[in-house]
Amino acid sequence: MPPPNQSPSQQLPSRENGLFKKLVRFYEQKQYKKGLTAAREILKKFPNHGETLAMKGLILNSMGKKEEALESIRNGIKNNMSSHVVWHVYGLYQRSDRKYDEAIKAYKKALQCEKVGEVR
Repeated sequence: MPPPNQSPSQQLPSRENGLFKKLVRFYEQKQYKKGLTAAREILKKFPNHGETLAMKGLILNSMGKKEEALESIRNGIKNNMSSHVVWHVYGLYQRSDRKYDEAIKAYKKALQCEKVGEVR
């Protein structure tokens, strides 16, 4: 089940939610091509799913496609500004770009979003 702080329009059905969990696992295991495939499969049905867009961007960043990565991450934020996941991903992107002040701001925003989700 998706985190409670997701807006109803951002919640994925169980099949896609399972695929999203695999996407995260693929990223953690550095299986970037498999991760991109999983992200594309989710985005076919849910093209505006913010967390998937952000994770796709994180994978693209790891593959050295910085500009495409940033665009995907920004689209993820735009589509789900209240998700701690999208802000955390943005922080990781900024940290990889050595923009530490921006990374800290993004991590703080992620913490704020996570706390709001716990209150609900």
